[in-house]
Amino acid sequence: MGAAVVGGATYLINQMAQDGENSESSASYVNQVQEAYAEAAEDYLLRFNIQAIATLRQYEEGAEKVINCQVKEEPLKLTNQHHQLQLLNTLLDDLNQELNRVAQN
Repeated sequence: MGAAVVGGATYLINQMAQDGENSESSASYVNQVQEAYAEAAEDYLLRFNIQAIATLRQYEEGAEKVINCQVKEEPLKLTNQHHQLQLLNTLLDDLNQELNRVAQN
């Protein structure tokens, strides 16, 4: 986008310079070119800044969902229940082994 602005400005300035070239118009031409480049650079940087900020905001929104994810209590509850179930199964196995040993004696 900035290159198009610079190209257009340079073309217009070249047209003006071809109409009457003397030392005064040459200095004016240089000043106009410098102004055109400065304006093009400012326009480019402004557009780049706007686009960069929009991209950064989009990234922040996505990253915030990952960083601030809510840990639900339900999986923790299921983990505790699973542990208790394993403990009860172990106790049941131990009781069955003890009953088998008593029955054999």
